[in-house]
Amino acid sequence: MIASANTTSITTDQQALLSLKGHVTDDPANFLARNWNTSSSVCNWTGVTCDVRTHRVTALNISGLNLTGTIPSELGNLSSLQTLDLSINWFSGSIPASIFNMSSLLSIRFSNNTLFGELPPNFCNHLSNLESLFLKSNMFHGKIPSTLSNCKRLRNISLSLNDFSGTIPKEIGNVTKLIGLYLRGNQLQGEIPEELGNLAELEELWLQNNFLTGTIPSSIFNLSSLSNLDLSVNNLTGEIPHEIDNLHNMEWMAFSFNKVVGVVPTTIFNVSTLKSLYLHSNSLSGRLPSSADVRLPNLKELHLWGNNFIGTIPSFIFNASKLSELGLQKNSFSGSIPNTFGNLRNLKWLGLNDNYLTSSTPELSSLSSLSNCKYLEYFSFSNNPLGGILPRAIGNLSQSMEDFWMDNCNISGSIPEEINNLTNLIAINLGGNKLNG
Repeated sequence: MIASANTTSITTDQQALLSLKGHVTDDPANFLARNWNTSSSVCNWTGVTCDVRTHRVTALNISGLNLTGTIPSELGNLSSLQTLDLSINWFSGSIPASIFNMSSLLSIRFSNNTLFGELPPNFCNHLSNLESLFLKSNMFHGKIPSTLSNCKRLRNISLSLNDFSGTIPKEIGNVTKLIGLYLRGNQLQGEIPEELGNLAELEELWLQNNFLTGTIPSSIFNLSSLSNLDLSVNNLTGEIPHEIDNLHNMEWMAFSFNKVVGVVPTTIFNVSTLKSLYLHSNSLSGRLPSSADVRLPNLKELHLWGNNFIGTIPSFIFNASKLSELGLQKNSFSGSIPNTFGNLRNLKWLGLNDNYLTSSTPELSSLSSLSNCKYLEYFSFSNNPLGGILPRAIGNLSQSMEDFWMDNCNISGSIPEEINNLTNLIAINLGGNKLNG
C-alpha cells in the first residue's frame, strides 16, 4: 500500500512537470522538448533533482533558459519540492496560489522574469520553512505583506526592481535570521523602521532608489554584522548617526542623493574595513578630519561631491593607497592642491572641479605628482582659481588618460607640446583660460 502511494506521488510529480512543459510557449533551445519526456524517469530529466530513497522531486532548476510561458497551478503538486528556481526566463502572469501552499519549500527563485500581481496577504501561512525568497526584476506591485515575518527561517528577501508600494513592514524586524534584505528600485514610501535594528545577523541592506523619508535610524548602526548598506536615491533627511563606528565589518556604505545634513561623523573614517563610501549629492557641510593618523587601508572609492564641505583637502586621503576613485567636486574646498596625489598610485578617476582650490607653485607641481598615477583615466580641475602655467611634466601623465578637464582655471602661458604624449585622450577642455601661443 505504501509502495502504491509512493508510485502515485511520483506520477503526480511527472504530471506537474509535464503541465509546466505544456505552459511553455517558447523554448528556443528545445531544452524541455529534448529532455522532458515520459520515456525516462523524471529523476533523469535535466534540471530535476530527486530524493534517492523516495524518488520524489526535491529540486527544480531551469534558470537561464530563455523560456517563455506561465506558471501552472499544478506545479504546487510537487509536495516534496524544496528548491524552485525559474529565474532568468520570460515567465509572465501571476504566481499561482498553490505555490504559496508548498510547505516543503526552502527556496523560491523567480528573479528576472516578467511576473506580475500582488503577494498574498497571508504570505508564509504555509511557507514556514522558507529560507530564500528571490523575486527581483519582475513587475510585482502592491504592498509588501507584513506576514513575511511568519517565515521565521528566512535568510534572504530579494524584492528589488519591482513596483512594490506602501511602507516597509516593521514586522520584518522579527525575521531575526535574515542576512540579506534587498528592496531597492521600488515605490516604497514612509520611514525606515527602527525595528530593522533587531536583525542582528543582517549583512546586506539595500533600500536605494525608493521614496523613503525621515531620518536614518540609529538602530541600524548597531548591526555589527552589516557589511553592505545602501540608502541612496531617497528623500532621507537629518544627520548621519554617530553610532557608525559600531559597524566593524562595513565594506560598502552609500547615502548619496538624499537630503542629509550636518557634519560627517569622524567615526566614519575609523571603519578600517570600508572599501566604498558614497555620500555625494546631499547637504553635508563642515570640515573633514585632517589628521594623517586616519587609516582607511581598504578604501577604493570615495565620493563626497555635491555637498558643502569646506577647508583643505584632508591629508588622510593620501594614506588610502588602494583608492581608485576620488570625487570631491562641487564643494567649497579651498587651499592649494597637495603634491601628495602621487601617493595614490591606483587612482583611475579624480574629480576636483567646482571648488576654490589654488596651486602651491606657479608651475602647477601637483600635476607633476599625478604622473605617479599610472592608471589615471579621468581628472577634472575645472572651475578652480588655480592660476599658474601648465608644466612640461604634463606629458608624463598616465597613457591611460581619456578625459582631461582644466577649463576656467585662470591658467596662463602656452600649452606644452608634451601634451601630445597623451595619445589616448578622448576629451580635453582648456577653455576659459589665458593661454597663448
